[in-house]
Amino acid sequence: ESLREQNDELEARRRLSAMLEVPGLVELLRRPASDGASHGEPAFADAAGFWEAEALQKPSAPRIAIACLGALQRLAPRLLTSGDVGDSSCDKQRLLTSFSERYDALFEEHNVLLRKHRELSARAEDIDRLAEEATAWKRLHASTAAR
Repeated sequence: ESLREQNDELEARRRLSAMLEVPGLVELLRRPASDGASHGEPAFADAAGFWEAEALQKPSAPRIAIACLGALQRLAPRLLTSGDVGDSSCDKQRLLTSFSERYDALFEEHNVLLRKHRELSARAEDIDRLAEEATAWKRLHASTAAR
């Protein structure tokens, strides 16, 4: 084996290890392909057992390549149909940010209006209480003046 091939194999193992850290990815790849994405191709069929724990110990670079191509073959149609390609993900992020900012602004406006409502309700209660007191004082004054 040449030095370049050894380096390639080490790099393939390093990248495989990094990929295996993605939460849920291995579980997704272990599931049987129910969407027909494998098209019966031997690449994925051969790679299906690769994602089992014991097979991941020290795979060869060709085995990693076959498994990754099979995973790509299986996942590419889902990714392409989900719209997560090119600028659309950037557009989705901008739209999400825009909605989030608008929600925050509306929520703040709601809180301001809620505070104003509480203040006005408290003032209305004070006015009603003072009006009742004034009416009581007028009655008391009228009854005192009538004697």
